[in-house]
Amino acid sequence: MAREDYVYRIENGQAVPLTEAEIDDCVAREIAHAASTSDRALNAIRKERDKRLAASDPMILEDHPKNGNRAAWVSYRAALRDLPATVEPETFVSQWHDFIAEAPGVNDPWPAKPA
Repeated sequence: MAREDYVYRIENGQAVPLTEAEIDDCVAREIAHAASTSDRALNAIRKERDKRLAASDPMILEDHPKNGNRAAWVSYRAALRDLPATVEPETFVSQWHDFIAEAPGVNDPWPAKPA
C-alpha cells in the first residue's frame, strides 16, 4: 500500500483520520512485513534444501549400490547447495507451492533428482 492509502482508523464505530505518526507507523510495519516475507521464503527454501541434501547423502558414498551414478548425484547436491543464492525467494516458493498444488503448466522449481 502507498502512504496515501492510509487515511482512517475505526474507533468506536467511527472513521477517525490517522495522524502523521500513525501513518508513519503503518508504513514502517508494511516495510517490515515485506522484508520478513523474503526471510520466510529463504527459510522455507533452506529447510527443504537441507532435507533433500540429507536424503541424498547415502547416494554419494563409495560403497552405495547405486554409486554408478555418483557424478550426477554430486552435481544435484551442488545445485541444491547453490539454490538460495541463485533464485528469487518469493517467486521460487510461489512456484513450488503451485507445483505441489498441481497447477497446470507449473514445473517443479527444484533441481531434478538423478535417476
